[in-house]
Amino acid sequence: MSIKKAAIVLARMNSKRFPGKALHNIEGRCLLEWCVFNLKKQSNYDIVLATSSESSDEPLSKLAEELQINCFRGHLHDVYLRVIECIDYFQIKSFARINGDSPFPSSELINQAFDLLESENLDFVTNLAPRSFPYGVAVEVFDAQMFKVNYQNLSSDAHHEHITSYFYENLNSFKYKNISSGIENLEDIRLVVDEVSDINSIQKVIKSIDANKPISYEEITKILKEDND
Repeated sequence: MSIKKAAIVLARMNSKRFPGKALHNIEGRCLLEWCVFNLKKQSNYDIVLATSSESSDEPLSKLAEELQINCFRGHLHDVYLRVIECIDYFQIKSFARINGDSPFPSSELINQAFDLLESENLDFVTNLAPRSFPYGVAVEVFDAQMFKVNYQNLSSDAHHEHITSYFYENLNSFKYKNISSGIENLEDIRLVVDEVSDINSIQKVIKSIDANKPISYEEITKILKEDND
């Protein structure tokens, strides 16, 4: 199998702050299902779940099969290496890094990033340098070969676990482009599940929007800010 463009979803069951969160049910779908559901909207890429080979992550592998997406199982702690092995296994040319605890990835933004990467011959495309989208709506698309060769340059445990951190620490060494939302204060909104307390906000959003339509960050911002007023 050879995949030109892949959304690689990173998830595991042994989260320190919220164990088992990937399978936590929110309004009829588990957290990882919401992530995949939104990735499938208007997508022109394959979706691959990259989880660990630990027995605790067997339920995630089974869920990937149910959702009819590819799955790769590799190193638990060296996430960077897990992604490299996933790239090699599926012969992936370019990929988007997706966190499985972020239920609202934007397929529209991901497609835009893939197009920019190819048309401008970039090393990577991001929307985090600087961030102008909600926390949990990260768009990071990388040339797979460039990503692989930089493994030898990693110099901290954080680089191995937070697999894009090395690139942000060395921006001047790469050809990249940043996507901006053009909307003020979106970066103040949290659309990620790090802890149990984050579930309430995600639940409120899902109840308030039409899940089948493209995500409107202006609408989500209004919903959550009204909740805080």
